[in-house]
Amino acid sequence: MNAFECLGLAIQFRIDSKALRSSFIQTQRENHPDHNALGSELSERSNRAFELLKDELSRARHLLELQGLDERNFPLSPSDLMAWMELGEELEMGTTETEIERLFAEREGQLKTWKEQINVFSAFPYQKQENAILAQWIQGESYRRRLRKIQSGEQEI
Repeated sequence: MNAFECLGLAIQFRIDSKALRSSFIQTQRENHPDHNALGSELSERSNRAFELLKDELSRARHLLELQGLDERNFPLSPSDLMAWMELGEELEMGTTETEIERLFAEREGQLKTWKEQINVFSAFPYQKQENAILAQWIQGESYRRRLRKIQSGEQEI
């Protein structure tokens, strides 16, 4: 399923949340079972599409998936991987909150840089280098989310 097509949206990473919601509501109206014999199935598909696209991480993964790729096609550089692993170790060792936040800020700075690049990508499908940046962001954002959960006590190391 192409979630972008399902909701009538351009295939791109950057989506205006209001436009996404508006498209979802319009699709739901059109596909209500009272108005469309296939409405139940179409409504379910648009629900899945909305859930997939409203989260940047799942949206980015979907963009790679639409091209027959996933983030494992583009492994993190050894230095980026090591930096995330070191941050996890610092959390495990109980390093001071100030030091943990400094390390997060460094990593989140890199994520911000990648995201700024992703937001201005050319037309879909993306070029190899664009897909590599997208995959790097996906992996980094996945680490960031997991480590923030560990930091808040929601997840064990």
